[in-house]
Amino acid sequence: MVDLRERLAKKKIQKSSNPIELYDSLDRIASKGDLREAQKIILQDWYQNHKNDKDVIIKLGTGKGKTLIGLLILQSKINNGEGPCLYLCPNKYLVSQTCNEAKDFGIEVCNAENDIPLDFINGKKILVTTVKKLFNAKTRFGIDSKAIPINTIILDDSHACLDEIQSAFTIKIDREINVNVYNSFLNLFEEDLKLQGAGTLEEIKLKKGDSYLPVPYWAWFDNNQEIIKILSPHSNEDFLKFQWDLVKNKLKNCSCFLGVNCIEIVPYILPIEKFGSFYNAKNRVYMSATINNDSFFIKHLNITEETIKNPLTIDEVKVSGERMILAPSMIDMNLDNDFIMQYFIRKPDPENQKTYNYGICVLTPSFNYANIWGKNGALVSNSNEISKHIGELKAGNYQNTIVFANRYDGLDLPDSACRILIFDGIPYAENLLDRYFQDCLCDSEIINVKIAQRIEQGLGRNVRSDRDFGAILLLRNDLIRFVMSNKYKKYFSPQTQKQIEIGELLVDIAKEETEESNSQVVFIELIKKILKRDDDWKAVYSDEMSNIKINKESKILEDLIIQRKAEEANYFGRSSEAVKILSEYINTNKQKLSNEEYGWYLQQIARYLYEDSKLNSINAQISAYDKNNLLLKHSSSINIKLLKSDKINQSKYIKKYIDKFETAKDLDLEVNEILDFLRFGIDSKKFENTVNRLGELLGFAAEQPDKMYNEGPDNLWAVAPNEYFVIEAKNEIYESRSFLSQVEIGQMNNTIGWFKKNYQKHKGTFIMIAPTHVIDRRVAFNDSVKIIRKKELINLKKNVACFIKDIINNDFKNIKNEEIAKLLRLHKLDYSQFTEYFVKPDDILVQKE
Repeated sequence: MVDLRERLAKKKIQKSSNPIELYDSLDRIASKGDLREAQKIILQDWYQNHKNDKDVIIKLGTGKGKTLIGLLILQSKINNGEGPCLYLCPNKYLVSQTCNEAKDFGIEVCNAENDIPLDFINGKKILVTTVKKLFNAKTRFGIDSKAIPINTIILDDSHACLDEIQSAFTIKIDREINVNVYNSFLNLFEEDLKLQGAGTLEEIKLKKGDSYLPVPYWAWFDNNQEIIKILSPHSNEDFLKFQWDLVKNKLKNCSCFLGVNCIEIVPYILPIEKFGSFYNAKNRVYMSATINNDSFFIKHLNITEETIKNPLTIDEVKVSGERMILAPSMIDMNLDNDFIMQYFIRKPDPENQKTYNYGICVLTPSFNYANIWGKNGALVSNSNEISKHIGELKAGNYQNTIVFANRYDGLDLPDSACRILIFDGIPYAENLLDRYFQDCLCDSEIINVKIAQRIEQGLGRNVRSDRDFGAILLLRNDLIRFVMSNKYKKYFSPQTQKQIEIGELLVDIAKEETEESNSQVVFIELIKKILKRDDDWKAVYSDEMSNIKINKESKILEDLIIQRKAEEANYFGRSSEAVKILSEYINTNKQKLSNEEYGWYLQQIARYLYEDSKLNSINAQISAYDKNNLLLKHSSSINIKLLKSDKINQSKYIKKYIDKFETAKDLDLEVNEILDFLRFGIDSKKFENTVNRLGELLGFAAEQPDKMYNEGPDNLWAVAPNEYFVIEAKNEIYESRSFLSQVEIGQMNNTIGWFKKNYQKHKGTFIMIAPTHVIDRRVAFNDSVKIIRKKELINLKKNVACFIKDIINNDFKNIKNEEIAKLLRLHKLDYSQFTEYFVKPDDILVQKE
């Protein structure tokens, strides 16, 4: 006879809404043990104190079991009759991972591959899907009043979800696929874009590099009807149909950027209220790693300040797992990218299948970087193959070095799947809007926090639990400087800061060892310390990690709250209120805001003013541009201000420059990055910016007139009273070019004319940085021009490196101006000695017939 009493009793227990009791009743697989202490603390706090809160943030470190916590919260709601319940992931890979985990724990879930499941709507099962399934104009969850009511939503990896939500509102017009639409925008805004940068616009037309330009808000406002006419006929095409209904009536509240490969149209503030399922959900739970700054939820998701400041978390002073973070080139410059590739790229040999005990993975900021690894034998994983390749690594297939491009979150590479993680280069901004932010606010706290957060997400890919361990190698000077410099280190979590300090200690030890042994051997032996579980390494690591200091709280929350309030007021038609909010903010914070930040806020005020008072808007924009020359140029605002030279004293300026650095290491990192970017073949804008930084390093006043005024030289250095170096940079010319073209010589002649017109009483040395000193015989320079070729550039870099080394060795904090002047002359870096790096005019050859 079948006895159902035991089964029915179990069914009753399973209906408990207490998530801890609920877990004990699940039919989970044998390997899934009891809840961890951290999970119990969070679940108990949520159940007793926060289960009815509109918004809750749960912060836990890597490997602490956030996914299970989210599933149990939703199952608790279902058991209490509070459905539907939705679990959102940033991508399909994490959806699959979450569903598999739910299955292992005995929690029933469903997916939304086709229609929205009835089991979800009826509150019987948790629906696990991607965030883009909900956030798009054609969503099956419904828009506005037609939205499906949802009780509770979990956003797993919520910062990555926020990125996906922002992309859901972004119209992206691909140049190749939608060429007619792209060209219509280019034609419509050509004159406005030319004012922002004629040279950059020409690069865009020629499809050169990755240039972009912002469309000025005044041109965007004035052409609103034309924009609608261009876009609306394409509203059902793939590039537009998932966004059009969200932004078509609010296009004036969007920014627009025109790049070489695409056009991006992005709302200043996301109209999140369009998605009633999310906006009106009774409970929303954001799963966040402890490394993340949750303040960014304020601007677009409008979470309250109280929620941001009071997440559900535990006191996690103890770090999860064991990481050895190393910058090989800090041990020896010969431990560069080429060596790392040669040593760590595994190339499968069908005839001799070597067995490996662990995986090696690489993170790069772009597929351009990734393809360099691919050409050297690594396996580059595209978006469709990520799940497959991670699955192979977890299954023990370590035959390839796997490269992931621009994937700093969502990759789960635990234990032997990845014992060595190579981090090649600083993460790029993923879209044109973020690039614009970084370009205009290059060293603001908000930008630095974002960069650090992205780096730290990447650092956490291969150490996923308390018992996990792995080595992380940092490549390229831009990444190394950001991670290792005291100026930026403060933006990382306390645990990561301490791990960085341990890495610095190891570098110092390794440097001492290299005096008696080969640096490559020393470096590899260092890596083996963690891989082979060396007792001395573990003791040092444990001892150092026991002394973690907690960070000071970031101050960006206030800034983001103000931005949200102002943009929201403007979005709903209260532009005067928006102006008042920002005006009061910048007046109150004048002392703390940099010129770049002050100008940025003034530009937002100018935008808010434009529809009501064009005159007041123009005046505000002129003031904004005066504060920050990287902002939008209005035709009324371009007044050339001469770069002052009367007080230039090279050694005095160098002393002032080096005093900005707290330690010799910080100065060394800065100079290494400058010298790394000072080479032929690199992106022209990065090169020109680096020439500017080099000028400041060498004690000159420096600026970029072409960038500031849309005319003049790429770089201008005031090197002495009434004396200037006027520089045109042609570093992107192929090194194989045998002569300079008519166009390039014409550009130099225009620069000469610009300088003579604006600096009539001053002496200019006209310099071109180019791979050749040969010119087309049909043209000539209008004045004496000096050429710096690759050979001379290398010599200059070598002397700068030696100069800074001597500065550091001479107690750089206390070095006197007189000693700096001596070192300048010793290393041929006094401005009067720069003839050392010039090809003399009479050496310029005319091309023969």
